[in-house]
Amino acid sequence: MHTYSPLAHNSTKRHMDIIQLSKITGVSSRAIYHYHQLGLIGDRNSSLDHDRFHDEDIHSVKLIKMAMSAGFKIRDILNVIDAKHRGEQHKLDSALERLSQRFETEPDSSTGRALLTLKNELTAFIGET
Repeated sequence: MHTYSPLAHNSTKRHMDIIQLSKITGVSSRAIYHYHQLGLIGDRNSSLDHDRFHDEDIHSVKLIKMAMSAGFKIRDILNVIDAKHRGEQHKLDSALERLSQRFETEPDSSTGRALLTLKNELTAFIGET
């Protein structure tokens, strides 16, 4: 059974292993394994030799990759997820405000566009129940 993937938008039935997820997302297997160990993606109850990833993990890995390319650390992503799970709306609002401020400094650059996309993705994530 697939456990909740904190960055997922919707669940589907396709299963894949770490190699397949790596190929689809362009993220190394080692990084995916790290994200899994942190609880950001995948089914924590599966062993490495079984299919443990699902379609929603593709979105999650791409979102993590986007956040990191925009200068965010895994710790920042974990903090947002933790704040959402704890219902700490003020922390979520603060994270979005910081993201908006960073966007305002570089609105026309590739980083600015990445920040805007990330802000939209995080806004959708925060709004999920």
